[in-house]
Amino acid sequence: MSAEIKRHNEDKELPKEFIDMDTVTDNGRTVGTQKEEVQSVSAGQERVLRPVIRLPERNAICINPEIRDTSVFVKLRPAWEDFRSYLTAKGRKRFEVYICTMAERNYALEMWRLLDPKAT
Repeated sequence: MSAEIKRHNEDKELPKEFIDMDTVTDNGRTVGTQKEEVQSVSAGQERVLRPVIRLPERNAICINPEIRDTSVFVKLRPAWEDFRSYLTAKGRKRFEVYICTMAERNYALEMWRLLDPKAT
C-alpha cells in the first residue's frame, strides 16, 4: 500500500511540473514534450500541434493544451497496449470502440487520440 501511495504522490506532481517547465522528471531522467497533431473537429479548421509527454513505463500521458490551466494527466489501464494490439491485429474482424464520457465531444476525441495516436 505504501508503494501505491508513493506512486500516487509522484503522479500528482507531474502536471504541475509539466505546466511550469514543459518537462517532467521520471526516475531521475528529464522527459520533454513531443508535438502531436490534433485532428480538427470541423472541416476548415487549421491543424493544432499539442505538447504531449508519454511515459510508457508509467502507463501515463501528460497533455498541455494552449490553456495551461487545463493540462491533463491521463493514467492508462494496465495492458492497454496489449489490448489495443489485439483489437487492431491483421486478420481480425473489425471492432467498434466507443469512449463514454460526460465531458464534451472535444474531450472524447482528445482521449481517443491519446489512446490510439496512429488512428488504427
